[in-house]
Amino acid sequence: MAIAHILASTALKSVGIIGSTLWIIPLILASLTYIHYDKLDPESPVINQKTLYKEYDFVVVGGGSAGAVVAGAINSPQIMMLSGIGPKRDLERLNIPVLADLPVGKNLQDHVGMGGFTFRVDKPISIVQDRFPAFAMSMQYILNGKGPMTTLGGVEGLAFVDTKYGNRSWPDIQFHMAPASVNSDAGARVRKVLGLTDELYNTVYKPIANQDVYSLIPLLLRPHSRGWVKLKSKNPFDDPIINANYFDDPRDIKTLVEGAKIGINISETNAFKKFGSRFHIIPFPNCKHLEFRSDEYWECHIRTISMTIYHPVGTCKMGPRWDSGAVVDPRLRVYGVPGLRVIDASIMPTIPSGNTNAPVIMVGEKGTDLVKEDWLGPRQPK
Repeated sequence: MAIAHILASTALKSVGIIGSTLWIIPLILASLTYIHYDKLDPESPVINQKTLYKEYDFVVVGGGSAGAVVAGAINSPQIMMLSGIGPKRDLERLNIPVLADLPVGKNLQDHVGMGGFTFRVDKPISIVQDRFPAFAMSMQYILNGKGPMTTLGGVEGLAFVDTKYGNRSWPDIQFHMAPASVNSDAGARVRKVLGLTDELYNTVYKPIANQDVYSLIPLLLRPHSRGWVKLKSKNPFDDPIINANYFDDPRDIKTLVEGAKIGINISETNAFKKFGSRFHIIPFPNCKHLEFRSDEYWECHIRTISMTIYHPVGTCKMGPRWDSGAVVDPRLRVYGVPGLRVIDASIMPTIPSGNTNAPVIMVGEKGTDLVKEDWLGPRQPK
């Protein structure tokens, strides 16, 4: 089964809008890096808000006897652990007093994609840096709302497909279709973002620098691997340690290999052939000992260039009380910490089979309803 989608996003007149501007929590907002609990009364901790660095984008909602952490799947667990809510052993190692021993930071999931999957075309239809001077392109966008800068995150098409490993209840591969690739800026930035070595870039992508190409990016929708977020130190200004743990479960790499093979089939359809579509055939230097386009070669390619799609979820998992992996209950209340909720992507038990933007907005909407119900009571039917 394959389903193609026209790309939609939270955008207004081609300008992207971050989700937080689309819904407003009807409570007082405070920019905080962590929550401090007054432990004079351990049975009923009181939330004391302490602002350490207002420029941070971390948000805690409320105060007094109730609040919510709304900082995302990376920073919410960081804030919680700094506040003494997390795995007891990890907190004691950093001499952080333990308020609640919970599996905060575990169950990290993300959509990982195959990078550098490049196809050449004969027509000038892609985004090539030397074809679009920055000033002219910017003015076209600012004045007319047109041009390459209207491309939503560089992605112009999506597709959802089943591989032979899928369970048929949901697709296990999503394709992002982009009118560019690693070569499209002649090595100025993309290669650095992806961490490519000089040998790899110069061998594979430099020979086609600034030439017309497109990318198919197969990404894994339902990973079996699980990662984690931990504290580096008790200093709130230190970045947390993030281990995405991609491909820890061998089923994940096998599924992406199938995605690569489906991508080749897509590129050979008549719809793509009319542009002269063909796979860029220079093999990766570290994979050239493997048969080109074999399963083993695709696995080597994926392990050489893989990329996050920036959809982390799951680090403050929602679940019933008997679930040893749960951090919050079905009403998003943190177990063992009265008055505290988590309302963001970190509460998702399992990553959705698609982009996380709309589901996270839904979590925010539902979370505000739960808060209002607790304060005002359930809405009465008219």
